[in-house]
Order: sequence, then structure tokens, then C-alpha cells
Amino acid sequence: MEIDGFMLPMVTDAEAGKRFEKARLRRKRLKRRCRLRRRPLVRGRGADQRYKESKRVSMYDQDQRHRLMRVTRHGPDRAGKMLRGMAEDVRLHRAQQVVAVTDGAEWIAGLIDRNLPKARTTAILDFYHAAEHGHQARRVVYGEENPQRQQWAMGLIDAMLERPLESWWDERLEERHRVCSKAKRKSLDGLMQYLLTRREKIDDVRFKSMGLKIGSGPTESGCKSASRRLKGPGMRWTGSNAEAMLGLESLHQSNLWSTYWQSRFKAAAR
Repeated sequence: MEIDGFMLPMVTDAEAGKRFEKARLRRKRLKRRCRLRRRPLVRGRGADQRYKESKRVSMYDQDQRHRLMRVTRHGPDRAGKMLRGMAEDVRLHRAQQVVAVTDGAEWIAGLIDRNLPKARTTAILDFYHAAEHGHQARRVVYGEENPQRQQWAMGLIDAMLERPLESWWDERLEERHRVCSKAKRKSLDGLMQYLLTRREKIDDVRFKSMGLKIGSGPTESGCKSASRRLKGPGMRWTGSNAEAMLGLESLHQSNLWSTYWQSRFKAAAR
């Protein structure tokens, strides 16, 4: 299982107001036909921000033969409801083990804690997100031109992959004490706090020995595929239209396109 969020370009409330005003003025210029009653114009509500986050949940078996994906534009509570519905659909209660590979976002951690069985769920911090945090700290501490920058970053990445956190944590503490710059110390403190609060999720040595995946590549590619249709040049979306398009993309990625439309045709024929 993988959970992630991605940003979509939205129609802001100001843009929605301009569109409504244009439609109202255009209607005034149109000639009225006899006995033709026009429907009243309704001003739609736009988003409060230019970009809004949609939340994506993807469930699949170990060999990824079967996959179920759904997307919501609403907050964590609605995402939790969606997650519980997906769990019922795939009969997740029958699974001996549930593995959730995610980034370090707090809303995702809360979603897992509240909606998945704790005794059978293994939460894994996506290795690539952890490595990216390491590279961000490396840029602040060593800059882009220092030859030590890559050596430091690769040392951290190798340590996370090959050794338990307890065996290399003291080395990072010593490095932090040798740094004098306030900005550099702050960057290292942020990295260490990020890793320490997620220490149970970065035990990559144990996870690899169990045959579990430690990277969320399918989710990252899935997010790109799901949002590509909605991120064309100049595109802006209302929330309901964006969610409708994402629903169609979810059907396609879940291999349920034919099944869904067959069920709709049967229901319409009754």
C-alpha cells in the first residue's frame, strides 16, 4: 500500500468571479427568443489557493498483479473514509501483513494509525524521500562546490541502507558538534529530528531481509500519471471537475474500466 499527495492547478475564487461576470455580460447581449426561459446563472465557488493537494491511495499485492487506486480532493478525514472503503473492497482484514510505504508527512502517518490494523501493519519511510532530506542538508552544510558533499551524502545513504540507526547515529552527532555555523547546525538538526521521529520506519536492513520494498516508485509514477491529464498548459480546474477526471484515471489504473462501464450499462437496462 502507498499513500501520497500531489498538487493540481485550480480555479481560484477570483477567477470564478471573473468567469461568471463574463458569462452574465455575454447573456445580456444575446437576443431573447419568444417563450424561451433561460436558466438562471449560478456563480460557482473557486478555490482559496492557486494549487490544491489531492490525496491518492493505492493498494496492491506483493507482485503488483492486482491494484486498486482512488483519489480524493478533500482532507485527511475523507481520505481515511476512502481508505477504509478500499480495505473492505479488497478484504484487507484477511491479509497476514499490511505494508505501507509512504513519505514522512504527518497526515499520512495519522491516516495509517487511525485506519489500519496496528498489529499487522508495517510502516516504511520511502527511502528516496529520506535520501532527499539528506541531500538538502548536504547542500546547506557543504554547498555545491565542496568535494566532500557527495562523500557525506553517500555515507549517510549507505548507512541507512546497510546498518541499523543505532550503529551510525553517534557518528552524525559528532559531525553536528563539529559544525559552527548556526544555519548549518539548524539544517543538521532538522535532518536528525526528521530521522529520529521516524526511526521505526527507516529500519531498511530489517525490511530488506523481510523482502519488503523500501521505495514508493509505483506511487510516484502513479501520481504523475493521474495528474498528467490535468496539468496541461493553461489548465485550471474546479474541485468537482478535477475529482471526476481523477476518478476516471483511477478506474484505468486499477484495470476496472470495462468492469465499471459494464455494471453501469446493466444498471441502466433494468
